[in-house]
This record gives sequence, structure tokens and C-alpha cells, in this order.
Amino acid sequence: MNHRLAARCLLAAAALSLAATNAALAQAGRIGIVDTRRLLTGSNAGKQVIARLDKIAEEKGAQLKPRQDEIQALQKRIADGRVSLSEDKLMQMQRELEEKVTAAKRLREDLQREMEQIQGSAFDEFERKVAPVVEAYGKEGGFLFILNIGFFNQPNLPSGIVWADAAADVTEELIRRIDAGVS
Repeated sequence: MNHRLAARCLLAAAALSLAATNAALAQAGRIGIVDTRRLLTGSNAGKQVIARLDKIAEEKGAQLKPRQDEIQALQKRIADGRVSLSEDKLMQMQRELEEKVTAAKRLREDLQREMEQIQGSAFDEFERKVAPVVEAYGKEGGFLFILNIGFFNQPNLPSGIVWADAAADVTEELIRRIDAGVS
């Protein structure tokens, strides 16, 4: 009989301990997750950023297109003239082609660096606009923190989260608030 009483006391103590732990965790706050890629692609503010970046990328591509066209035209002239042009003329055209290819490569690299800077600024601006909304929602909802899973499963930008319950995902509510202008 003493064993039964001892076992009951141990079970009761374990249950009380578990209940106290659960109560402490509930009192401590919630943890949320947000997919910043969805925040960017799903919110009106994010769609505006993407549209602006797409337009700029198109303009940058238009700057490079004439150079690419010149290179293709020169390549065609060289190919067509292999039989009829002198060796000196072909070598001169080949040097000109190499110079144009090098210049186009430099321009492409410059445009890419410029585009990366523009993207960084645009994403920083978006983050500054969204951060107060996320902060207000986190405080209002009693969250301890809201983690970014926007780079989940991308080896070059890992989020550090291996798994999360979908119920912790607050992305849709944040998109709704961003679109409504609520902070």
C-alpha cells in the first residue's frame, strides 16, 4: 500500500510540475514566425518595391543591349568575312571584338553592382516601413519574438529554423496590416 501511495504522490508531483512549466511558458509569451519573402511578394508595399526594381533592371538591360547588338554584328561580319577579308583586316576586327566584349563585360559588372546597391536600398526602405508594423503586432500579440524564416531552405541564407508549426506563422496577418497601413 505504501508503494501505491508513493507512486500516486510522484504522479501528482509530476503533474503539478508539468502544469507549472506549461503555465510559466504560456505566461512567458509566444513565438511567431514570418516569411519575409511572402511579406515582400504578398503585400502591396512589397509589390511596389518589386515593380520598381523590375523597371530599373529593365532600364539597366536596355543600357547593355546596344553593346550586345554591336558584338553580335561584329561577330557576324568576322564570320562572313573569313573567306573574303585579308588576314590583317580579320585580326583588326578580332581585336575590336575583344575590346567590345571587354567593355560590355565591364558595363554589365558595373550595372550589376549598381543594381545590387539599388536593391539593398529598396529592401532597407521596405524593412524600415514594415518593422514598426511587426513590432506593434508582436507587442499586441504578446510575442517574445518573431523569427524570420524568409530564407528557409536556402543554403546561402539559412534562417536557422529547421521546423516550425504553421500556427506560429504570422505572415498573412502582417501582410493584412501592412496593406491596411496599421502599425
